[in-house]
Amino acid sequence: MTFKSRCGKAGSEYRIRKTNEHAAVSTIEAIARSLSLLEPEQIFSDLLAPFRAQIAQQVQAMGEEVYRRNYTNR
Repeated sequence: MTFKSRCGKAGSEYRIRKTNEHAAVSTIEAIARSLSLLEPEQIFSDLLAPFRAQIAQQVQAMGEEVYRRNYTNR
């Protein structure tokens, strides 16, 4: 079973990234995906909780308008 099927996500959750490459993921996402392939009986998606919180805090700090202007519709 792949990370995508276990976690329901194929692309990156890194919403504030600058790359236009859709297959690119953050380091922590790559680690969680790799671990899920090496140890398929384990669930590693919880490793992403601090990552998700950091992104939410960064979006909140910059403001929703700045986020939309710079990071959406890419």
